[in-house]
Amino acid sequence: MIKHLLRNQIDSDKWDACITNAPQKLPYGFSWYLDIACENWSALVLNNYAAVMPLPYKKKFGVHYLYQPFFTQQLGIFGSGATENFLKAIPEKYKFQHLHLNYKNSIEEISNYKIEDVQNLVIHPKNKKLKEDFSTHCLRNIKKANSNDLKIRAVSVDVLIKQFRENRGKEIQHLRNSNYKTLQELINALIAYKMAEVYGIFDKKENLLGGAVFVKFRQRNIFYFSSTDSHGRKNKAMYFLLDKMLKRSNSEQITWDFEGSNDENLARFYKGFGATNENYFSLKLNNLPLPLRILKR
Repeated sequence: MIKHLLRNQIDSDKWDACITNAPQKLPYGFSWYLDIACENWSALVLNNYAAVMPLPYKKKFGVHYLYQPFFTQQLGIFGSGATENFLKAIPEKYKFQHLHLNYKNSIEEISNYKIEDVQNLVIHPKNKKLKEDFSTHCLRNIKKANSNDLKIRAVSVDVLIKQFRENRGKEIQHLRNSNYKTLQELINALIAYKMAEVYGIFDKKENLLGGAVFVKFRQRNIFYFSSTDSHGRKNKAMYFLLDKMLKRSNSEQITWDFEGSNDENLARFYKGFGATNENYFSLKLNNLPLPLRILKR
């Protein structure tokens, strides 16, 4: 039986045990992660937490709606449960729904939902040397990076976020101060749970060229957040960092998850390291009353 529970009705220990043991191997579903990432959330729970589905929600103009929080790539059903059964169990009060399922959630047939296939790129463990799958373009840029006397060492989260905001962040208008604060809280929580490492790339003059946050959960490494500036791009800093990190885990049975992307340039960059598609579904449902239904389109 699938039950709908509000946050204060959820047993966090049982919930987190379900996320820990679920075949999805994704950290976004932990109760502490959702508490930071979501304005509010309720959930669907199968039996005694055999499977769960987070439902991040907001309320506007008196209407409850489901949304996909920033920095939470995939949610959906964690554990083993039919996607259709969970979607049918979502309360009718959520008149508008925007949900990302996860790569383990399959869909047979769902009426009323608009379904989009979202590209995610991953590198699966292989019984051969990782570099055999690197493209010629990628290998050329790694060679250039190695000639630039670059170094890698641990850095603080706030340094990377500051660099991002001063560079790529200027082009992303929808990210506000509150979103960056949430991002910092999420990364700090992941570090506290020993799931994240933060590295910076420096040149020989000790200038920070870029860096990244790597999240590791159950043999899955996630390229969670990254930053670079014009000098970093010129020195091929991100090629240097990813090459070193991938080499470090080459002997382990680890899946690398690049969290995207439908952006052609990013996809080309990740595919240069041998990444292939492991897509997931994005769902939208609009049962808002008129005229809100038209406005939300």
